[in-house]
Amino acid sequence: MDSLKEKVRTLPDLPGVYLMKDEKAHVLYVGKAKSLKKRVSSYFLKTAGQSTKTLSLVTHISDIDYIVTSSEVEALILENNLIKRYRPRYNVILRDDKNYPYLRLSSEEYPKLSVVRGVKKDKAHYFGPYTSATSMRETLRLIRRVFPVRGCSDEAFRGRKRPCLNYQMGRCLAPCVGLIGKDEYGEIVNGIRMFLEGKNRELVRNLGKEMVEASSMLDFENAAKIRDRISAVKKVLERQSITSGKLIDQDYLAVSRKGEEAQAIVLFVRGGSVTGSKSFPFSKVGETPDTDILASFVTQFYTDEKFIPEEVVVPFEIVEKGVIERWLTERKGKSVKVVRPVRGERVKVLEMARKNAELALKDRLGLEETGNKNLEGLKDILQLRNLPQRIEAFDISNIGGKEAVASMIVFEGGRPKKGDYRHFKIKTIEGANDYGMMAEVLLRRYSRLVSEGEKFPDLIMVDGGKGQLNVALSVAKELNLEGVDIISLAKERGEATDRVFVPNVKDAKQIPRDSPVLHLLQYIRDESHRFAITYHKKLRGKKLKQSDLLDIPGIGEAKTKALLKHLGSLDKVKEADEGSLAKVPGITKKDAEAVFSWFHGNP
Repeated sequence: MDSLKEKVRTLPDLPGVYLMKDEKAHVLYVGKAKSLKKRVSSYFLKTAGQSTKTLSLVTHISDIDYIVTSSEVEALILENNLIKRYRPRYNVILRDDKNYPYLRLSSEEYPKLSVVRGVKKDKAHYFGPYTSATSMRETLRLIRRVFPVRGCSDEAFRGRKRPCLNYQMGRCLAPCVGLIGKDEYGEIVNGIRMFLEGKNRELVRNLGKEMVEASSMLDFENAAKIRDRISAVKKVLERQSITSGKLIDQDYLAVSRKGEEAQAIVLFVRGGSVTGSKSFPFSKVGETPDTDILASFVTQFYTDEKFIPEEVVVPFEIVEKGVIERWLTERKGKSVKVVRPVRGERVKVLEMARKNAELALKDRLGLEETGNKNLEGLKDILQLRNLPQRIEAFDISNIGGKEAVASMIVFEGGRPKKGDYRHFKIKTIEGANDYGMMAEVLLRRYSRLVSEGEKFPDLIMVDGGKGQLNVALSVAKELNLEGVDIISLAKERGEATDRVFVPNVKDAKQIPRDSPVLHLLQYIRDESHRFAITYHKKLRGKKLKQSDLLDIPGIGEAKTKALLKHLGSLDKVKEADEGSLAKVPGITKKDAEAVFSWFHGNP
């Protein structure tokens, strides 16, 4: 303790980041400071006003590291990066396992609009995030009806010789075959961009000018199309609530809390109208003040968020507001203000955000309470040693041993934790050997945890019957995985319900079909299967795209899949005669001749 006090006494009076560690050198807390010496010293002052959480932290500190920075803004950025890296137990950490969809407007000569998960650093324009998939699909449908841009793949776009069905239905203007020029197409794309940015009034004005111009040129057909676009955009405007006469981009932030749990929410306001929201849970916040929670949320959220508005509107003053403003301004490249209104329209919108945060927290705590009850029931019914807070489930996917893969999905607190999902490509097992594949995957997964000293899950679940359970138990014995519960879940043909196998019990456990515990196990199993089969199809799709068959005129992906599935491999397709090829479902006599000639040359 004397050495720790000496270290604190010699800390520099400079801005930087400090890392408090326990006796095993695990990072307990990461903080930033304008003066490292003054800030860290304050933890060791015997002050009656210190929170229980701070007092607990101080009792566990064995060492303190620090990194000096050139400014408070640099310290802010570094603190956030270190929190994300170490996830210290005493920091308030943003928890967001959802991967929200965005609309992506590409940057090609003739851009297309598509749905993606997450934002990449490319030249495309991203709009979102959409917390409601239904809302996103409605927006996409409206855009495609009003702004007829292409939705086809780049490969299809380059190879098309005549307009597709979307052109005949009025959903695309066929730039693939030159039926619309680059400039005219660009105007439509610009309309989409303005619509998604919330600049609908400006869009209506621009479209009105285009309609007048088209009418003056006696192009009444085009003028009518523009009129319909104006009508559709105006309907959207009628449904939107105006929140600011300034018509600027704003984010409204609010926090709701109950006990150790808190929920932060952002309402996105673009061009004066609410366009969406996003909610984030915080756990184990202890006695952390709301001002600190909000400041922590701001730094973590805007580190990853691509779009930064001109105003961040908050319900109360936040810690180090000036530093945060300078950091956001640097990120955006223009002035960003953190505003706390006391009257007017912005206060009303903040109240809307507060109510949404309150409801989101209530919904989450309700789900977590239900999840905990299901976990207690699972422990009791299967007589597990542990409450299965963390469950890791495995599934194998292959066709005859080819392109074999496995999935590991994770549930924590009875809910999916998708950020921890993993795929495995089978490396050592040849042919259809599901037992061998499961053994390989479990050995790879838990050998790594053993070697790195990481914590094991409470429950390991494998898809299959008694045989797969025995495989998992064998791996656990080999790696000395003590204290971990292991089960398997099997669904046999003709069985009324799924069967659960546990160690040292001959017969399967029968859980009532209407039991929430069984529904939870089925959910985990189905999610594991979905994740495995998705990866398997992806690998098969890549293999198909690399196939020589796609180079044959008239043979696309559907016929390639049919040939490979029916005949078994590309080599078998090459060896087949025309008669055998023609017997493949979906392959015509002309196709068979084309495939045979491709590999054997014209007779």
